[in-house]
Amino acid sequence: MQYPLYLSILVPLPLKQPIFTYVYEADSVEEPQLVGRLVTVPFGTKKCYTGLVMAQQHTAPEGQRRLKPVLQLLPYPPIPPYIIELWQWAANYYMCSLGEVLTAAIHQSFRPDGTQGEEPRKATLTLRGWLPSERLMSDAHFRGYLEGQLKSGTTAEKALQKILTSYQKGDKPPMSLQDLAEWLETSSYTINKLRKVGAVEECEVLASTLNEGVALPIHKVGDPLSKLISIGSSRIALVHCPNSRIEERIPYDYLLQEVAKGKQVLLLLPNIEVLKQLLPELQKQFGVRLYRYFSTATEKERRTTWFSALSGEGGLYIGLRAAVWLPFASLGLMAVLDEEDRGYRQYEPAPRFTATHVALMLAHFAKVETLLVSATPSVESYTLALQQKYSFVTSSHTPPEVRLQTVWMPKAFEDNSVQGRMLSFQMIGAIREAIDEGGLALLLYQRKGFARSATCPKCQASPKCPHCHTTLRYMEQSRMLVCGLCGFFQPLPSHCPECGAGGMQLIGTGIERLRRAMEELFPGVAIKMAEEVDRRSKLPSVILSSSYQPPQEYLSKATTIGWVQLDLLYALSDYRANELTFRYLMQSRNEAPMLKRMVVQHFATAPNALTAFEQNDYQQMLDFELEERHSIQLPPFSRHIDIYFESAAQSQAYQLATTAATILQNRLPDATTLGPAPMPVHKKATAIGYKVTLLAPLQLSSLQLREAIHQLIDPLLQEYRGPKMNCYYDVDPL
Repeated sequence: MQYPLYLSILVPLPLKQPIFTYVYEADSVEEPQLVGRLVTVPFGTKKCYTGLVMAQQHTAPEGQRRLKPVLQLLPYPPIPPYIIELWQWAANYYMCSLGEVLTAAIHQSFRPDGTQGEEPRKATLTLRGWLPSERLMSDAHFRGYLEGQLKSGTTAEKALQKILTSYQKGDKPPMSLQDLAEWLETSSYTINKLRKVGAVEECEVLASTLNEGVALPIHKVGDPLSKLISIGSSRIALVHCPNSRIEERIPYDYLLQEVAKGKQVLLLLPNIEVLKQLLPELQKQFGVRLYRYFSTATEKERRTTWFSALSGEGGLYIGLRAAVWLPFASLGLMAVLDEEDRGYRQYEPAPRFTATHVALMLAHFAKVETLLVSATPSVESYTLALQQKYSFVTSSHTPPEVRLQTVWMPKAFEDNSVQGRMLSFQMIGAIREAIDEGGLALLLYQRKGFARSATCPKCQASPKCPHCHTTLRYMEQSRMLVCGLCGFFQPLPSHCPECGAGGMQLIGTGIERLRRAMEELFPGVAIKMAEEVDRRSKLPSVILSSSYQPPQEYLSKATTIGWVQLDLLYALSDYRANELTFRYLMQSRNEAPMLKRMVVQHFATAPNALTAFEQNDYQQMLDFELEERHSIQLPPFSRHIDIYFESAAQSQAYQLATTAATILQNRLPDATTLGPAPMPVHKKATAIGYKVTLLAPLQLSSLQLREAIHQLIDPLLQEYRGPKMNCYYDVDPL
């Protein structure tokens, strides 16, 4: 007997109210519990989407017309209630649609979205490929027969022995023949031979049964960090590891203990380089209980990880910021490595979130412990530890022995001890030492291109970007003037576009111009830009990097590191500039195991970050930051929200942003309103955007603040009658 159930279903669309009612024909005797289940539903006249059942009832809602039916109940376990709570919190806190959070949280292969009338895609529950045959693993007589057929010592016999000694049923997903050959360290010819005799076969297995019955080999690493960790009633511990390298900040034993209990442990890593660096040791420690969820993992691995998380499979789950949305059914521990790293920030698309913050809330809803591990914790996290809202653990590491030289460039120019445009004699001497030793000199100079600008010698005018209004820099390779923010480019004019005078002058030293000067100083020495280095060949003697966070593969080989102009980082229009400068200085020293000498050139007089770095004193940097931020009520003494207005019509966007800033300033007098300021990035189909910054007092809860902002901004958007306007919010931007 069939009877209707009326379901409130969340659809993955950026709507203000993304929950709609559908009807589902139940045919079981007992009423099915569908809350948390994923379903396919029609939307509009053509589309169908994967939605989440939020509620169910027997009676139709009042005022509802003919309801559309649910197309398909997807065969996945229900999403845990605390995961749904996390999604609702994220939508409220980051001021976006709950539908956008759903899109980010459900892996694409588990969303059979499409067009109505098409056959729904098969549920991604199975994995298909090649594995050792069932007969080989279960029939001893057959194994003996094959060993007799294959000559001893041949590659096929060696591959067979590896299968018999290292493969346990269910400990690997089905693989392609090429992947199987790589695992067995043999050729495709040998794999074909094993296939013909029946040693390997094509098979299909359920993802949820992949690791069933496979015991985790527990062997303590004996890392000193795990012994120090103590988490109090707050369930959050900030673990400060000054002077440590990245691999010294992983509490292997602490993670293994939780995994051994059959629990799920999530380890968040800041970027793909760190992940690649740590992956071999993590694979060694956790084996088949290691689940990967990041962009460079195979699609099969990501599908398996997502479904294993939903099925409650215990193990260590590693990933970058998107892994925080995995639907864990039995989460036991959260660990975030280098919690302050900007790699945890999602800027586009919505939800615009910080993974560290979402991880803390995930642990809160799941009622589990969280470890925040860092060599240079963020000012916000350290402040919460000082307020005893977090437990605080510190480990002692001996700082590396590096010869540090600081050069105040105004004095160097005065003493005529600068050569090659921007290189002091101390820097040149350090580079020469590295070359003579056969080492690697890594120079950091965050100024791309050949020259900072092309300037008219008569009227001093410089071409500017029509979108970002910033001075265009000259790129020698393309012979173009380029905007460093939006990518706009134009040829170098032969005459001034303002006064018509001929002969534009190239002003300032970019990294390309610096390399040319260095090639004159060090003739015959291999000098390359970081992006030009062929990673398959021998490294050059000198590498120039335009990033203050150079690739780890260069840091690991560097014997000399030179900061050509520290002020380019220190003077950024970001209230975290001093904190970032200290952090990057510490990273460049601690993550370079072969480093012997470090030279830092600067123009500012005794910048705090450099002084704190010289004295190896995090507390000195922290005290300076807290005093500075408290004086103007910046985070952690307020909440930072950026409101963006984007449109193809520049004047309308500016007018709306100005009106919004005025209203916010009048209606929220306790908050500080800044702007509007033009957005630095030109987007497709958008002439320009404007940003209004709101620094709100901490006394307002996130829900109160969201409601207040919407009450003030939404009427403006409803009354707006110009070209399409896109308004969105960025909460706690990094």
